[in-house]
Amino acid sequence: MSRNNMQRGIRAAALLTSVSLALAGCAGGDEGTGEGGDDGQVTLRFAWWGVDSRHAMTEEMIDLFEEQNPDITVETEPGTWDAYWDALATKAATGEMPDVVQTVDPYVLEYGRNGQLADLTQFGDVLDLSPYGEAILTDSSEDGKVWGVPGGLTTYSVWTNPDVVEEAGLEMPDDDTWSWEDYAELTTEVPEAVPDAVGSGQMSFYAEPFTLFARQHGEQLWSDDGGLGFSKETLVEWWEYVADLTESGGMLSPERSIEENTHDGDAFARGEMAFKPGWATQLGQVGALNDEVDLQLLRMPGEDGAEARGDWVKPSMHYSIAESSEHKEAAARLIDFIVNSPEAGAILGADRGLPPNPEVLAEIQGDLGVADQKAAAYLAERLAEPENPRPLPPEGASEINAIFLRLSQEVLYGNLSPDAAADQLIAETEAAIG
Repeated sequence: MSRNNMQRGIRAAALLTSVSLALAGCAGGDEGTGEGGDDGQVTLRFAWWGVDSRHAMTEEMIDLFEEQNPDITVETEPGTWDAYWDALATKAATGEMPDVVQTVDPYVLEYGRNGQLADLTQFGDVLDLSPYGEAILTDSSEDGKVWGVPGGLTTYSVWTNPDVVEEAGLEMPDDDTWSWEDYAELTTEVPEAVPDAVGSGQMSFYAEPFTLFARQHGEQLWSDDGGLGFSKETLVEWWEYVADLTESGGMLSPERSIEENTHDGDAFARGEMAFKPGWATQLGQVGALNDEVDLQLLRMPGEDGAEARGDWVKPSMHYSIAESSEHKEAAARLIDFIVNSPEAGAILGADRGLPPNPEVLAEIQGDLGVADQKAAAYLAERLAEPENPRPLPPEGASEINAIFLRLSQEVLYGNLSPDAAADQLIAETEAAIG
C-alpha cells in the first residue's frame, strides 16, 4: 500500500489547461476497455482524499473487494484535500494518473473535457449506471458521456445547536419561513446573551452559500452559455450582509475562522456556537457532541420567506476512471462494487455522503448513526421538492473557489469594499474561464 505525501494546493484547472495537448497523447495508449490487460492478474491504483477515518474504512472496503475479486490487487493512494488536486494534475501530465480516482465538481468536468477520464457508459457489462438518474449524473456528464459515478449525495444546510439557542433565551426558528434578516437578528443576539458563545459560523469563505443566495435572487453561479450567472449587485449585497453580520459579532470573525478551520476544533464542535452553515452529511463529523446534544439540521434562510429557497441536492464526490488506464474494465468492476454493493455501503456508511443508489441506502440506513439518520431525512425532504437545476460550470470554473476565499477575506479584513471586491472577483473569474 502506498502513501502520498503531497504538497499543498488545489488549483488544478490551470495546469490541466496547459498540459491538455500533451495528455491527449498519453490517453491514446489503451483501446476500448483494456480487456487484454484484464485477462490475468491486474493491479489497480486507487487515489482519494480524506482524513484518517476515511482512509481506514476505504482500506477495509478494498480488502473485501480483493477477497471477492482475487484476480485484482488494489494499491491505495490516500491523501489530503489540500494537496490532492495539484498532485493528481501532475500525475495526469506525466501519464501516471491512478486507474481509479475520486473526483468532485467542477474538476470532474474539466478532466473529462480534456480527455483525461474514460466514458463510463462503455462498461455496461460490469458497471451498472441504471440506479442513477439523469439529474444525479448531471455534474459529471456532458454530450452523452458520463465521466463519474456519484459516491454520495448531499445538500447545504444550517447545523444548529438547540442548547445554545435555548441558553440565549431564543426560540428555535421556523426554517420554512426564516429570512436573512431573521438569521442576522438571532445570531447577533446569541453572544449578547451568552458572552462565551458565537451566533454563526463564517459564511463567506466558500462559494456555496453565495450560490444559494444568488439562486434566491433568480440567478445562478454560472450561466447556461458558460459565463457568470450572477450580477455584481447580488454579490455586493451578499458581501455587505456578511461583513455587517461579522462586524456586529453575530458571525465568527475571519481570524477565528482561520484558526478553527477543522470540524473537531471549532466553536460549534465545542458546543459554543448556535448555527453553522455546512453540508448536511458532514454533521456526523462533529463527533461526541452528537451524543450530548440533539443537534438539528435547518435549511438555509430565504429571502423574507420566499418559496424559491435555492436549495439543491448534489453528488458530494464521484469515482472516475483514468483514460490512460490499461485496466479500465477492472477499474469499472471496482467502482461498481463501491457504489452498488450493500456490503461496501455498510463499511463506508455516509462518510462520502449518503449512498446515491436507493437500494444500498435502504439496506444500510437502519445502521447509520444518529447524525447520518438526520441527514438522510433532511436530504429526502429536499429530494421531494421541485428540482431547480444548476447550469454546468465552464472549464476553469474551479478557480472561483480560491478567488472567492481570498477576496472574502479582503472584504472582512476591511482591505477592499464589497463593491471593489465584486469587480475584482468578476474580472478574475472571467479571465479564469476564458
